[in-house]
Amino acid sequence: MPEIVDTCSLASPASVCRTKHLHLRCSVDFTRRTLTGTAALTVQSQEDNLRSLVLDTKDLTIEKVVINGQEVKYALGERQSYKGSPMEISLPIALSNGSLLNRLLGRNTHISLVSARPSTAEQSFLVRTLLL
Repeated sequence: MPEIVDTCSLASPASVCRTKHLHLRCSVDFTRRTLTGTAALTVQSQEDNLRSLVLDTKDLTIEKVVINGQEVKYALGERQSYKGSPMEISLPIALSNGSLLNRLLGRNTHISLVSARPSTAEQSFLVRTLLL
């Protein structure tokens, strides 16, 4: 079966790397209209000698990226209209085909919420409950 290409994504294609698990933990600040938190990924290499990973980002401020407790280098590429910016993460060791990379963690990631204005206390409680 031919690989399906996602033309709306800048990330590494599924033929290179597959996301197996994502754990997202965020706090909402309605005054500043931001989400702050961490994203932890487990990815599986689909090729030998994988040395970097590209993820999609849009309107994010990233403090650091950590893999297995070690801070690693990353670079945000140029913003591309509706696609956002690619984030290339340098892996501390090359991955072989089928190997898993656990505990890839983006810390203190901020995203602006343009319309974060729940109009009632019930809506505020619901949003806090869903995102915490």
